[in-house]
Amino acid sequence: MDLRRYINRSSQIERVRDLALRGLFFYQPFIFTDTLQTGVGLEFENEEFDGLIYWPDCPDEHLKNESFSRFLVDNKQYEIFKSANNRLRVTYEYFIDEICVAVGDVERTTFVDVGTNLGYFPVSLAKRGALKTVGFDSVDYSETFSFLNSLLHTNSEFHFGAYSPEKMVIPRCGKYDVAIAMHVLTHLSDPLHFLNFLGTTARKAVFLWNHVSENNDNMAITHGDSNRYYPENPFPFSFDFDTRLSVKLLYRCFELMGFRDIREIQIPEGGLIPKTQYEHKAFLAIRR
Repeated sequence: MDLRRYINRSSQIERVRDLALRGLFFYQPFIFTDTLQTGVGLEFENEEFDGLIYWPDCPDEHLKNESFSRFLVDNKQYEIFKSANNRLRVTYEYFIDEICVAVGDVERTTFVDVGTNLGYFPVSLAKRGALKTVGFDSVDYSETFSFLNSLLHTNSEFHFGAYSPEKMVIPRCGKYDVAIAMHVLTHLSDPLHFLNFLGTTARKAVFLWNHVSENNDNMAITHGDSNRYYPENPFPFSFDFDTRLSVKLLYRCFELMGFRDIREIQIPEGGLIPKTQYEHKAFLAIRR
């Protein structure tokens, strides 16, 4: 999302920098100024640890902070960083448009984004006139939401809460017309329970974006490294890295939950370039 036309005060830039330094403005593709941009596009398309934030004039005092400097993009990679995040933005906007067209009457539709991160989808849907948009995350992004709402004149809500594998719910989540999950399932060791949670949360539709298994002849689940990032989560509810379902199993799960119109949403022209055909598949399942 290009926010340059909304930013007209130095205090707004300082606010973004403060949030970034505290780990609250990194992952999703936002442009604040020509010299302050964020997004995971380069890491999606290239390699992990290539960087999530372009800040070429970052003060030396922050460069010494390894937990922050790990996220900075090498200035020499700016052009490919910018291009990759532009493709990610194109992909995001296309997905949002496809969701809006499919559900229709957005002004009477409520949306929940599970694992919302910075809130790109909720605030974008709010800008399109959605009745209500809510984001849940296990990291407290309430300040980020507040900043984006003030900048874009939206009223998207953030709730601090994580999906509980043991209870298979998010406390106080409630029901919404459309449930969205972007690369959340990829981290969960209990993907079928999480899918069921999305299905029971959504009255009308579920939008899911995730890696899928290469074993698409069978109803298969594959797992990557267990507890790669979250060793505090005990077995069997580990927070895994790269959990994948086969497309055949995904379709069957949606059918069992009562979704009859199941669509694979293709990456648009000019969108994200996946490393393989099994990465970043998007599905929209609609009740009829």
